[in-house]
Amino acid sequence: MLTNHTDDRTFSMMRLSSTPYRLRRVQRKDALLFPVDDKLSKSISGYTLKELHAKGRLFSQDFEAMKDQETTTAYGAGCQSYFYIDDAGDFLPLAIRLIVKGREDSALVYTPKDHPDEWLFAKMTINANEGWHSTWGHTTMSHAGAEAPYLTAIRTLSENHPVMAILHRFEHTPWGVRPNLQDSLVNGSYEVGPKYYPWTSDAARNWANAVYSSGEVSNFLSNYFITSLRDRGLIDYKYGPALKFFPFYEDCAVVMGVIEEALTSIINSYYKNDKAVAIDRELQAWAKEAVPGQVHDFPKKIATRQEIVGILSHFVYLNCVVHTIMSGNGNQLSIMSLPFTAAGWQKPIPAKKGVVTDIGMHS
Repeated sequence: MLTNHTDDRTFSMMRLSSTPYRLRRVQRKDALLFPVDDKLSKSISGYTLKELHAKGRLFSQDFEAMKDQETTTAYGAGCQSYFYIDDAGDFLPLAIRLIVKGREDSALVYTPKDHPDEWLFAKMTINANEGWHSTWGHTTMSHAGAEAPYLTAIRTLSENHPVMAILHRFEHTPWGVRPNLQDSLVNGSYEVGPKYYPWTSDAARNWANAVYSSGEVSNFLSNYFITSLRDRGLIDYKYGPALKFFPFYEDCAVVMGVIEEALTSIINSYYKNDKAVAIDRELQAWAKEAVPGQVHDFPKKIATRQEIVGILSHFVYLNCVVHTIMSGNGNQLSIMSLPFTAAGWQKPIPAKKGVVTDIGMHS
């Protein structure tokens, strides 16, 4: 990060290495977030924006809603961005749009063709969006997204049920850090807390509630590791080229493969066949309790051994992979690492180009 923080490839690979949660391929049915001049797009990527879209080469991130959050004394923007796969197969940034409340119609679009400091400024601003989402989105994705079905399990599974024993083991860490999390959210007491961001502690709570209630982070089945990546066109997309390098997927696939193998062995040693699962009243009560427990997108019935393995594997994914990356390495050592990202700016977001000529002066 210290050596290559101005390199566009570093900026792009951050998304594919540690924070792919808001990244998606712009699929055929999807609308474009914002326009980019045809000549400008072609000079950067070799294609117009519409051509990139049609060829399945276009990707996007959307943090526009951050412009509406309650602000602190720091400055930020809600950002949208485009990435693309070029003819060599490299994944690169195309454009970033910085949106300030009340100035939506005149939002500035930055590209690699702009002044280097302005382009770096735009990349750092959307990195702050990523850092905010990782810091507070993780409270509902890896905490509440797993804790809600855990609570329903406590109400329906006996303490000597083998699935309950496994869940207790998985949930030990996220439950244990809750007091620190609350202190951070309410008081902004940590260095990654709201006092360094352009948005307040109340905004942090509102953001967490919004991404949970929308289903983005709380939907259980659709947020399975492979399912989520496939639904967002990041893997197995048949209308465009595959990502040449995708470290998050490549590394996590190895981890999850081992986890699923271990859980399959455990579950198969207890349930001799799928019928034994289907007649387990406690498991079926767990699935039923998910509705009043506000567990979104949970299985309505647990009928096979493989379904139990899938559910428990997702608990491991949320608690061990997502939690560790979104609140640890992916955030503090990648997307929010200095000097590449400041959580907030000390001067207002420009209303015209040519203003940012020295990043240090703006921060």
